[in-house]
Amino acid sequence: MNFDHALFILQGTLVNVTYALLAGSLAFFISFFLLFSPFKYFKLAYLSIFRGTPLLVQLSFFYFVLPQVLSIHLSVFTSGIICLTLNSTAYMLASLESILKSIDTSQILAAQTLQMTNKEIKRYIIFPQVLKTGLSSLGNEWINLIKESSILSFIGEMDLIRRFQLVSSETYSYLEPLFVTGFCFYITILFFSLFLNFFEKKYLC
Repeated sequence: MNFDHALFILQGTLVNVTYALLAGSLAFFISFFLLFSPFKYFKLAYLSIFRGTPLLVQLSFFYFVLPQVLSIHLSVFTSGIICLTLNSTAYMLASLESILKSIDTSQILAAQTLQMTNKEIKRYIIFPQVLKTGLSSLGNEWINLIKESSILSFIGEMDLIRRFQLVSSETYSYLEPLFVTGFCFYITILFFSLFLNFFEKKYLC
């Protein structure tokens, strides 16, 4: 494997990071919207489906099944973003709900005594606490998305894994391309982890 091969694999890092950042950001806002929405049974069904089925099955549904059933043809990028966003939303929502349940009810009772409306209670008491406590776990979900985005090679996305496969098939060598691919994942995740730790210490402590 030469330098051009290594550079070709390295460029796939941007693909994985793009998916992780975009899908993670969308999932972040959608999970908070669903958290405070009144659609209880919808949320239960949503969590059950997306946490109870493999990500590969979900990706296959959006990319392969929809064109056959509904004649909706989605691009690789669109299918990947939708799938990763919906899957990540389910895990973020589950994490936020557990945090919401842990909030001391005496705070809500005190706010009601002060005649605060439900909207004000959610905005000034519940939301800040859920956000501060949940940022750590939500940040970990962003990191997981970097690794989970590697599944997009299954539908032909030119991410790190797909580029590793192409280089390996061309050079008939697996050790060096795999090392470069693993190194790219490791460094990217390490950078994100350090950034999240810095952010938590500076703004949340």
